[in-house]
Amino acid sequence: LVMDLRPEPGGELHLLPYLNQRLITIANAAQVMPIGAWWQGNSRGLRASPEDALLSASLGRAAGFKGALCVESAQVEPLNRGFSPAPDEIQHAQALVTAFARARSAGRPQAELQGALVDYATAQAAQGVLDWAEACAARDRTKAEAIQRARSNGGS
Repeated sequence: LVMDLRPEPGGELHLLPYLNQRLITIANAAQVMPIGAWWQGNSRGLRASPEDALLSASLGRAAGFKGALCVESAQVEPLNRGFSPAPDEIQHAQALVTAFARARSAGRPQAELQGALVDYATAQAAQGVLDWAEACAARDRTKAEAIQRARSNGGS
């Protein structure tokens, strides 16, 4: 892909943002999880530092990616952190879902939260954040259990 796109002298691929967005859109339409990150020009992910991996994951998640592959073990934790919703994001999503549910219970088609309209689409998006946060928490629990089992079986 890099050869086909002919990078700019600075190493940037001018078509990469467009292609990433297209990949995310097509993956979502096909109901396939979009995997990738918004890798920075200095690494393209192959040997990204933990800091670059975190930045790439955060940018990738904001664009719509759900996770990324990596080759360095030091990249795993930053990628997981970057693709996981932050506590304040989870709290806000819960507030949106709760406000919408209360409005619906009262017979209203929408709610208002801190001056912002909360409609069905907003509540569904917020529920998606909560579902993703739970999936990330389940991943972290599974990892912690595996580490604990390895330690109790004499592993390091």
